[in-house]
This record gives sequence, C-alpha cells and structure tokens, in this order.
Amino acid sequence: MSPTNFTFDRHLEFCFLSPCPPADLPAELHNPELRPVLHLLRRDLELVYGPEQEHYCPASMKPPLVVLLAMLCGFDMMSSMMFGDDPIDEDEKKAQEILKTNGSKVKIHQSNRKYQLFLREIAQLDEQEAALLAVIRNSLAHTYSLNVSKKAYRNNSVTTDPPDGHLITVSANGTEKKYVLNLWELKSRFLKSAANFKQRLNASAAVSEERKIFVSQMVESGYIRIEGAAKRPVV
Repeated sequence: MSPTNFTFDRHLEFCFLSPCPPADLPAELHNPELRPVLHLLRRDLELVYGPEQEHYCPASMKPPLVVLLAMLCGFDMMSSMMFGDDPIDEDEKKAQEILKTNGSKVKIHQSNRKYQLFLREIAQLDEQEAALLAVIRNSLAHTYSLNVSKKAYRNNSVTTDPPDGHLITVSANGTEKKYVLNLWELKSRFLKSAANFKQRLNASAAVSEERKIFVSQMVESGYIRIEGAAKRPVV
C-alpha cells in the first residue's frame, strides 16, 4: 500500500511506532516493505544506547558522537514534520526572497529557527539549550566535529556519565564558558519529544494546519521503501 492511501491516524501510528522486529509491524507496512523513518532511527539507536525504557545503560554507549548525531537528526526530522518546508514568519519569507536573488551570499537560518522552536515547544528546552543543540547539529552533520563556528559556543564536549537531571552543564574558565552535554539526558528528552509531539498532533483539530503539514511530510519523506532480497536483521 502507498503512503498516499494512509489516513492521518495510520500515519500517526506508524510514525511513532516503538522499536520492534519487522515481523511485528502492521500489515500495511509489508508488501511492499515500507519502514517509517523515525521508527528506523529509534530501532538503530537502541543498538547503540540500549533499550528505550532504560534511562542509563552504560555498556551500550560505544559510539557517543554517532548517538548524538542520530538524536539531533531525529529532532530535525520531527521539526520538519511539525513545520513543513514553508517559512514560518515574515523574516523567513524575506530571507528566502533575498536568497533567490543573491544566491549563497546571504546567510539564511530558517531551518535553525524551526529546529530551535521545536526544541523549545516540544522538547521543552530553554533558549540556551536549544541554541547549543542547533549549532552542534550543524557542526556534526558537516564536519563530524564539536568545534562550532559560533564563538559563544566554541568550547563543547559530551559526557556519558550517569544522568543527573541536567542536559547541559556550564562552567567558566575566565571569560570562556565550557558546555558539557549529557547524552543520557538527551536520550530522555529525545524520547519524551516523540511522545509529546504525538500527543500534540493527536489533540489537534481534525482539519488543523499542523495535521495537514504532518501528513504531507509523512507522504513526502516519512517512509523508506525496502527493496531487494536483503532485509534488515530481525532482532
């Protein structure tokens, strides 16, 4: 069955499916083999940060930067499902118009704006936390590094220490601040964001713009088609 034939309720169910073996997926996702992208990301993450229900699983956290990048991409994925591709305010419209005429000379940050807005509204991060995750996401995605170009957030590191309730710990050495991101706290907020976003969509009006955007994004890029004889592991 094609994603274009799925109702909002089915898209909602499929998008937020918990990790499970392919055989346990709903019938609509077989023949042809379709996999919701967020579901696949969560399955893959379980292989490297342990079961979702375990808040702290130190033996599993072997590639911390891979885990960090995957979770930051997950936030990005959900922000696109929430806001879509169109500008969300007049500043974005103006920036896009300038970009059309001047090309790459203009710095445009609409994706960062949507990303940070999602982090604040759905992940319930504060302004500084959202801004730091946005610049780290950009640095990791482009150079696989925590060395960001923004001077205010240049000194960053990650920790796999036990969670202590703080996503980011800030310390100062003279005038320079150091930011340490706890991956276990980020895991908790990532999974909570998925639950919060699903709840928000479910509670929205049947003809709301948010539901329309979500369905459109799911049809456009919310699934991967599995081709050929080789399938993903059943575990």
